[in-house]
Amino acid sequence: MEIRTLLPPPWTPLAALVEKSHAEGFRFLIRFEQEYLSGQIRFEGPDETLLGAFEGSVLIGMGGLTRDPYTGDPRTGRVRHLYVLPDWRGRGIGRTLITQIERHARAHFDSLVLRTDTPAGVGFYHALGYEQLAVQRTATHRRILVFDRLE
Repeated sequence: MEIRTLLPPPWTPLAALVEKSHAEGFRFLIRFEQEYLSGQIRFEGPDETLLGAFEGSVLIGMGGLTRDPYTGDPRTGRVRHLYVLPDWRGRGIGRTLITQIERHARAHFDSLVLRTDTPAGVGFYHALGYEQLAVQRTATHRRILVFDRLE
């Protein structure tokens, strides 16, 4: 498995992820496509990244990072659109994507936030050290990166 940038997005390989995620009842990859094509979110800033997990030439997962648009705090990043194909889950691919996203984020952000609405997502992020937020408006979880730099 190899982690590579997804910029510009390879729409043909991404189609399989969008289709599978939608079949599972998720709309966030459809939203990713709409936001990217409209220019709303492009993952092109120095503090942003969009990564894909590949097995050979097959895209099996993805995840991104942007500045969080909801807090107004330029030192808060947002994990976006993390998804791994169902047949590839449980192999550390999501963890590897998050590790790479966090590595990039440490140069730009003090904390990361994200939103998940599934029990599996809650368990996954909790295992990675994300704390569940009491008030869940635009984010459900947060990880403080400043402390990671001090260790």
